[in-house]
Amino acid sequence: MFKISFLIWCFLSFVTSNELICNFIQHIDGYNCEIINSFKEKVTSVKGKHFSNKNNTDIEVLFAPLRSNLSNFPSEACLQFENLLKFDINGPYVTELSRPIFHGCKKIQQVNIMYTKIEEFEENLFYDLDTLEILTISENSLQHLQRDLLKYNKNLKTLDLSYNKITSISTIIPSSVNIVKVFNNPCADRSFHPRDFNKIHEQCPDENKRLSLNLTDTMNKFQELHMLIMKTSAKLNDFGDISESALNELDERLDIAENHQKSYVNRTRDDEREWIEKFKAIEVLKRDLKNLSLKIDKQNEEMSNFKEQQTVNYERVIDQMGKVQQHLNNFSDDRIKFDKLLEQNALESSFDADRKFIYIGFAINALMFAMFILLAFIKINRPTKRDAFLLNPFDS
Repeated sequence: MFKISFLIWCFLSFVTSNELICNFIQHIDGYNCEIINSFKEKVTSVKGKHFSNKNNTDIEVLFAPLRSNLSNFPSEACLQFENLLKFDINGPYVTELSRPIFHGCKKIQQVNIMYTKIEEFEENLFYDLDTLEILTISENSLQHLQRDLLKYNKNLKTLDLSYNKITSISTIIPSSVNIVKVFNNPCADRSFHPRDFNKIHEQCPDENKRLSLNLTDTMNKFQELHMLIMKTSAKLNDFGDISESALNELDERLDIAENHQKSYVNRTRDDEREWIEKFKAIEVLKRDLKNLSLKIDKQNEEMSNFKEQQTVNYERVIDQMGKVQQHLNNFSDDRIKFDKLLEQNALESSFDADRKFIYIGFAINALMFAMFILLAFIKINRPTKRDAFLLNPFDS
């Protein structure tokens, strides 16, 4: 029973985990967190290996790569990355986004939402991004923009809505915007500047106006069809009775026309499938190019770190060589002093030896002089034979 309870607890802990797992990357646009796991709840902690001397406060870009299978984007990530400047949301499995994603974001300047299946945004999605300057919503399935979508984005400068399926734009464009790009959309294929923002709503009317125009167009087509039927009926009356063979011939021609139409439709669908396959191949190529770019950036970063380390090592070697040279100079000075000391000691030793020889010479001369005096004294005091005879003649 205990084991079952423990396993259930582990499973619930895993399922309800709100830990954001990041692959930290030093990119050209700043220090990035590449999201690895997918969940919608509030982020409570961050897991991943930072670069040296980096932490969560250094993160500037939070992005979900195009190659990922992320279907949800975590909420309140800005509370973990307080200096976050950019959101980059990509992925063919993303179908919706909600306002809590941007809660607590006080410094966001750019948001990119690309290659998703989103057809319509919540009207309050961007309400917390009062510092937003660039908003790119391209390569999605977006069809309509609500009136107050950009109500609180007073610093917005660039709005890119290209490559969507937009048929109506009700959004009030902020006065700070410099350009609106609406390329390759059903309602428009151009860019708009402040002087012609009014044309956006003319070319992409809001939903009610668009429905009214569609209804008017439909009524006009019904009237044209009614007139055509009336004219056809009048012509048939002019022909009078039509033979059975003529009706059969008409049926055959109608069948031929129908077969041509089906053939044309099939060719169109084949062409459409071919273009879809080409588009998918282009998407794969874009993804591979982006991955290659990331690898190149990483290699450049590693090379930069290696060069920086080599520069540091070179400076250390130069410093050590300077210290060795200083020691050699000190040793040379000490050797010169030692040679002078040896020379001085040699002179003093030579002088002492000469002085010793002089003293020995003086001693020898004094000894010889003493011996000479002694011999002279002895010779003076010793009587000769003649003196001895004179002193004692009888001894002889």
